[in-house]
Amino acid sequence: MLPVWKQLKELTERFNIYERLKGSKQYERIWWHLQEFGQITNMQCHELYGIRHAPSVIRDIRKKLALKNEWEIINEHKNGCDRFGNACTFDIYKLVKRGKSCA
Repeated sequence: MLPVWKQLKELTERFNIYERLKGSKQYERIWWHLQEFGQITNMQCHELYGIRHAPSVIRDIRKKLALKNEWEIINEHKNGCDRFGNACTFDIYKLVKRGKSCA
């Protein structure tokens, strides 16, 4: 996974992200990101889009997706280290077609 600053640079250059997402709601920003890249982490939500609590935005998207029954967002648990070198876990939220599993 690219460092967040490189992702931000790529998004800015590739999609003119700030103009495209200006005035959008938090769930719209994350939904767009999931459609473009297929996954997002809590850190990416915060660093790229200024969203402090990704799980609530993901929950909102899941409610909207439940009505359409085509896509779902799954959580993939990962182990890593925090900035102090301590072991931690985090989730990667992945967009998948309903009925398909994450490989």
